[in-house]
Amino acid sequence: MLAIPTEPTPNFVIVRNVAPDTTESMLTDFFSFCGKIEDFSLNDDTTAFILFERPSAAKTAILLNNATVNGREIVVEPYFKEVSALTSDEKDDDNDKTTIQKEEQEAKSKSTIMAELVAAGYKLTDPILHAASDFDKKYGVWNRVEPYWNRVNQKMHVGETVHSLEDSADHWLKETSIGQKIQSNLVDPITAIHTEARRIVENKQQNQTNRATSSR
Repeated sequence: MLAIPTEPTPNFVIVRNVAPDTTESMLTDFFSFCGKIEDFSLNDDTTAFILFERPSAAKTAILLNNATVNGREIVVEPYFKEVSALTSDEKDDDNDKTTIQKEEQEAKSKSTIMAELVAAGYKLTDPILHAASDFDKKYGVWNRVEPYWNRVNQKMHVGETVHSLEDSADHWLKETSIGQKIQSNLVDPITAIHTEARRIVENKQQNQTNRATSSR
């Protein structure tokens, strides 16, 4: 049985309303999409405790509140609400990400992880997808765009012809191909997530076909 941490940590979450016949592997398979699980315990078949390695993984898990696992909507909450991962300093989490390889789950956007879950067959409600997209808008998208925008601005002196950063960002979103792609995702996040999920499924099917062909 997983011991409750003696010191409050944002990495620790509690999962309630687990279906009685749900196995540990069902839950760990699901929550592994969020990031690396350090420790796990399923108690009395209805409540689970998960200690993630990093706060970013716990944040993703909390966003999955009301997701369906084994036919039942689960309730996912921070165990220590005073240090909830969703309210902790995002700068600390960003610093933590500098040590994470890009291919690891914790380094992915929340929307990307939601797309992977949908592609794997899990049922996620529209509010969950919206919450993931809103999280990325608040913490992720501009953090990724800003360095590129600064380089473009320095090279092309766009700032000299635009009166404010808001107007500059709006111009960048509308007039560049990368900006237009980002804008389309922001305008219709649910469609974007489901589109990415279909792409993941199609790529997986294509890879399976290629392997079967090459083995002949």
